[in-house]
Amino acid sequence: MEFDAETLRPTYRFRSGIPGSSYALEMAARLGLDTAVLERSRSFLGHQQTRLESLIVDLEASTQRHRKEIELLTGERGGLARAKEEYEMKLAALNAELRQTRARALAEAREIIDRSNSVIEQTVREIRESRGEKEIIRAAERRCSP
Repeated sequence: MEFDAETLRPTYRFRSGIPGSSYALEMAARLGLDTAVLERSRSFLGHQQTRLESLIVDLEASTQRHRKEIELLTGERGGLARAKEEYEMKLAALNAELRQTRARALAEAREIIDRSNSVIEQTVREIRESRGEKEIIRAAERRCSP
């Protein structure tokens, strides 16, 4: 059974095949067992056993830190996925708006060109019909001036 290394409370996670610390002496110290008794108990365990317990505790603490980091990163990944989706939707909307704006501008430009061509054709027709009368030419100039 896995224990939280900081609080010495069980996490209720079973890790098969991975040795764990019993935390017996640490729990006894937190419960107020005499320090001399704890030190004597540690001396019975021997240096190798104490070192192994210490390594196991370090490994468990590291594993728990990594698990928390993974949970944090998983949450951030979800947030990034949502932000990416929102960005792609906004980009698609902007591209659609850009296409519509270009189409409107092109239609307006064609309309202006068509009107200009019509005015030019009418003016040329009037000049031809009047055989170059000065008053007709002046009126055409006034009509074509901005």
